[in-house]
Amino acid sequence: MKHRNSKTEDWSKMAIDSLFERGKLPDWKEFVAVLEKDKNLAEETLAVCKYHQNTESVKLALVFVEALYPHLEY
Repeated sequence: MKHRNSKTEDWSKMAIDSLFERGKLPDWKEFVAVLEKDKNLAEETLAVCKYHQNTESVKLALVFVEALYPHLEY
């Protein structure tokens, strides 16, 4: 998922924020596919979860992170 103000396709904090705000099912599938291989993305996601207002997206992201990286703390 590309952030509207970014020129990169990487999963940055801005891209995670955009996913939480306007992500559709294909975006979430792409996110989880990358998350499975990237512990750093899990850590970045947890950081975004701490401040994001969209609680439903935060809950969903936390489920994925916890399932893939149960040792990481929120």
